Amino acid sequence: DNPIPPGVKAEIALHGDETAKTVIMTEGLYLVNKVIAVLGTFSAAGSPVADKHWTRLVATAAAGATTLTARGNLSSWQTGAQVAISATEFPLPPATTETEVRTLASRPVFDASTNLTTLVLTTALQYRHFAGVVDSSAENLHWPNPTLSSAIALLDGRSNVILRTAEIASEHGGELVIAGTDDGKWVGQANISNVDFLRMGKFLYQSPALKFNFLGKSKGKAASSSNFTSRVERCVFSRSQSGAIQADGASRLEIVENVFHKTYRSAVWIGDFSVPDAIVIRKNIALETLRHPLESTSWVRNFASFLIEVRPKEIVGNIAAGSTDTGFLLRPRLVTCAEGDVGSPRLQEEDLNEAVACMTGVFILRACQGECDECAEVRGFMTWKNSHAGLITVDQSSNMRIDTLLVSDNHIGITLNFHRSFSDMTHRIYTHN
Repeated sequence: DNPIPPGVKAEIALHGDETAKTVIMTEGLYLVNKVIAVLGTFSAAGSPVADKHWTRLVATAAAGATTLTARGNLSSWQTGAQVAISATEFPLPPATTETEVRTLASRPVFDASTNLTTLVLTTALQYRHFAGVVDSSAENLHWPNPTLSSAIALLDGRSNVILRTAEIASEHGGELVIAGTDDGKWVGQANISNVDFLRMGKFLYQSPALKFNFLGKSKGKAASSSNFTSRVERCVFSRSQSGAIQADGASRLEIVENVFHKTYRSAVWIGDFSVPDAIVIRKNIALETLRHPLESTSWVRNFASFLIEVRPKEIVGNIAAGSTDTGFLLRPRLVTCAEGDVGSPRLQEEDLNEAVACMTGVFILRACQGECDECAEVRGFMTWKNSHAGLITVDQSSNMRIDTLLVSDNHIGITLNFHRSFSDMTHRIYTHN
């Protein structure tokens, strides 16, 4: 409610290496060092320098281009600011994707008559970044003229509140932990908006930039009252060393309109100890999610731009653009199986979750522990230009309903694999739109 005013800058820099003194607050919280640990309330609110923090290209930018045309008014973006242009081609694992970072050569020019902005870059693009209509056929009645396009996001200088590591070249960047104690006496809470998290996270200790960690009785206490709601919105997480946001034992958590860039491990990881049907993940964009170069290759761990191990309350309008593993790894909702239109509100194109330029676009986890006759629902996704599969499930034990899905130019579009009784004669897959 009371952000740091424009023209004033607040910056916290964390110092130290892996050998610094370990912080001990309470039994069970593994904090190590270089950490801000909160068992009460943490509030941080900046004033955004720019009105809009990301948008879409409206025309394909070819390799060698220095000028981009984007949707909306970006005239508040500053000369010299860094921007990321998302990949629209298959990734280049294990090290990289075709996501590019460039510097603005001049102030963007907005044309109010067309609602378009022209941006000029200091150096040419190395790769092609697609934008265009992918289906203009008369038979497409559900989504007339669907458009797929690269995103462009403002990376630095977006906020006047910064949380960063003091050692720029280190993989030990530091961590903000919002926690609850095992006995339930202390329950942390956070309200964070318009804050830049730069090179945070601690690789050696597998700690993300921002962690919600509720132990024992604090998990139930946090879930019992809206007074414990935490919200992270309109922040930038850049070059996080071991994930950006991780939640264990969390319940009332809202992650809204954040930008994640060059995240090692997952941009958002909601662990299976968190409360199902309680967490909101809305309109975030993850640009380039990578395996850490120091990570062991003797055992390959799953990661994803959005790794959601419990059913979320809401997951709408998020973008996973460029991942050398998975875009969305998701626990689906269980719904009553039905054919055709079931009367759900029609989703707008901006409400669809999107996976592009990943190895696997969308991986659907089991919806129920054992075999069940309800449907695992997959609803509201665009999945395109993924090098393995657009949509996949493995060892699924329920029926499935796939609703409102756009699949384009993946190596394999949809592959569904089930683990059910050989005598099952009622197994069904339902599709609509």
